[in-house]
Amino acid sequence: MNKFNKIIKNEEGSMTLLWIGVLGGMMVLFLFVLNLSKVLAVKEHANTTSQQASFAATSVIYDNLSPSISSYDNYILSLNLDPLPKLLSEKIAEMESSIRSNPRYRDYSSNEISLEAMDRAITSELSGGFEPELLKNLLESALQSAVPTMISVARDTIAENKGNIDEAKIRLKDNRIYIRASNDFNATAYDKYIKGFRKKLFQESAGPEIGFLSSLTLGISDNWIPLGDEEITWEDND
Repeated sequence: MNKFNKIIKNEEGSMTLLWIGVLGGMMVLFLFVLNLSKVLAVKEHANTTSQQASFAATSVIYDNLSPSISSYDNYILSLNLDPLPKLLSEKIAEMESSIRSNPRYRDYSSNEISLEAMDRAITSELSGGFEPELLKNLLESALQSAVPTMISVARDTIAENKGNIDEAKIRLKDNRIYIRASNDFNATAYDKYIKGFRKKLFQESAGPEIGFLSSLTLGISDNWIPLGDEEITWEDND
């Protein structure tokens, strides 16, 4: 009987060890899935960070167009021509009305339609408007002055999304503002099987295309520029 009890106790001990092993394995598997889910969530967050920063920087360009458009229109008005050529602001308004009535753009927001109209009208004026060279000079001056604000806005947007500014980058390429930014991934640790660590997960996004930029000479390099630098030189040295 004592021998039989001893066998039973040994089997119970083995089963206990087996269950401990199974539970440990399940815990490791659970944490693996958990960390994988966290990786995907952080990558999505990093994508949102870079996307919002690129859109914010792009918005700065459009926000700085109004003075140039007004100066251009005022120049035309000062000539006292008869008949008076259509002003650029009027062309933008007509283009916006046309886009709003087009079913193709029904999914566009009001702001997106306004920017699209501005881009098209300015592109058209630069290619064959009343005084394209004057408009070109006005826009180049305004946009070169806007670069510090673009950089500042991009930085602020990344910070608001809890992103890392120290290794974030910006560039202007193919008439788009690109941002490369990251958010931190913190792995969940489990004993000696899964080590805890922190890693920056990067994503890159581009803002909407700004077609009229192809007609301008901004002297801006298309190389990546670190946003973490205190003083940024964004000039074409080629």
